[in-house]
Amino acid sequence: MIKILIDKREPKKIFSFAKELGLNFEGKMLPVGDIVCEEKNIIFERKTQEDFHQSIINGRLQKQLIQMKSYSNSYLLISGSISKYLQQLVINNKFLRWNENYYYGSLASCNIRYGNLKVVVFDDDYGLMHFIKKIIEKTDDGKSISIYDTELLRNKVTEDDMIVKIVTNFPGLGVIRSKKLLERDTEIKEKVVNLINIMKEKGYYKQA
Repeated sequence: MIKILIDKREPKKIFSFAKELGLNFEGKMLPVGDIVCEEKNIIFERKTQEDFHQSIINGRLQKQLIQMKSYSNSYLLISGSISKYLQQLVINNKFLRWNENYYYGSLASCNIRYGNLKVVVFDDDYGLMHFIKKIIEKTDDGKSISIYDTELLRNKVTEDDMIVKIVTNFPGLGVIRSKKLLERDTEIKEKVVNLINIMKEKGYYKQA
């Protein structure tokens, strides 16, 4: 099972959620990021709404995001409701130049100015950890969205496209793996071509 590293300074609930979700993890002091999957070159920086606010104001987040650029897949994950956080600031009289305009502007800047960084906001930390699990599972799984996965361009699909499309219906075979399989295994390609020819003969497959 793929292993992830969780910074020891993360709250106990993060480790509890990781265990509950069946993640294979180890607590460790991390120099960059809060959760890292070295095997898939993924890094996650977790922030509460307050953490995000304070780290924008003091400039710490900018430094963290620059350091994360060495990973091919980097995520800034923000936990909590912005409306609830802003209400709390008003109650405590600590508005500190932070409102929805600054907040959404900061989110936009993070998405645009830091290369491959993706920013996602969650209602709570359980949802955040569930997302991390799914990202690790789906990264580099060989699947991709293309013409083979949609009917929008079906009239433009060639016979070679159809051969690949048929093979991608088997579990674990995305477009890239299917193409490689067809290149090295001529018997499988021959069988798929025969199937297409039978469908043509019976009138079930008509090319545009």
